[in-house]
Amino acid sequence: MTYEITTKSHARAGAIAIATIVLAVLTAGRADATTAFGCTPSKVKVVSQTPNTNRVTSSTVFVDVQQTATQIVQGGKSPGCVIVDFSAMVDTDPNVALNLSASLDGASGVPASTQLIYNSTVFEARSVSFVFNGVAPGTHTVKLRFHSSQSGQFVRINSSNIIIHYVP
Repeated sequence: MTYEITTKSHARAGAIAIATIVLAVLTAGRADATTAFGCTPSKVKVVSQTPNTNRVTSSTVFVDVQQTATQIVQGGKSPGCVIVDFSAMVDTDPNVALNLSASLDGASGVPASTQLIYNSTVFEARSVSFVFNGVAPGTHTVKLRFHSSQSGQFVRINSSNIIIHYVP
């Protein structure tokens, strides 16, 4: 299911401020550090996968998470930001990590990738946010990608939600 919502809540502004602080902390001291930015995307697209929509891989290189490619139309007159929130029930084979990344038109967000879960043989709820800055107005595709930390060992994503915040 896909839903589109326009919102101007103070809570969302607070979350954006936190994302800005996190971005500044993550990039502090790096030679290629991205400047912290403020943005106020007010349109939301929600993609919800029903329970028992199991996506599995044993690949050790990033592969697309099935049923997560989502198009958005970034509005505005100048580049703005896009924030992708992902939450899901996930699990792994023993002693294996599930690594996740988000891309917008093939470019990585911040963080570029993250270890979502490690060594969990029962489904657990996990979430992560990815920030994309300088996104030009126009149509864009957001994708989630994942991989296993060990060849031949499986990682799984079950019920999931993707919430994309962008400029209307």
